[in-house]
Amino acid sequence: MGIAIAATLAFAGCSGAKAASNTPEDIVRQNFEYWQAKDLAKMNSLVYGRPLTNTELELDELNYVKLNYYKERTENVEFRKEWFDNKTPYKFAQVDISFTVDYKTEGSTNYNNGTYEYWSFYLVKETENSDWVIVMQGVGGNYE
Repeated sequence: MGIAIAATLAFAGCSGAKAASNTPEDIVRQNFEYWQAKDLAKMNSLVYGRPLTNTELELDELNYVKLNYYKERTENVEFRKEWFDNKTPYKFAQVDISFTVDYKTEGSTNYNNGTYEYWSFYLVKETENSDWVIVMQGVGGNYE
């Protein structure tokens, strides 16, 4: 259940804040830094669409989250226009990751405690001058 629900969590609101660095890998890394810091506003500054909520992430229950591995995929990148309001972005990217999450109460959130090995973040760059933003995340990483 947690995996299916988590895949929808990336549809979050973009507040217009600029990321410190702006490659797809940087955005994913920053997302995890903000998640660990329990900074929902900064997490939402990196994503496109519907804002994430504390109810979904239960940040008060989070012990820690750790990004173990991340790498931008260069071949067989998946993108679905419905993730971006059926628009075609200037560029899109897929970053395959592994992460570990631990909450105070097992099963109280959309994520079960443990390590997620095959997970991907999907990002778009709307125009040449825009920042990368996260449009989706979920099971799908395929490591070579």
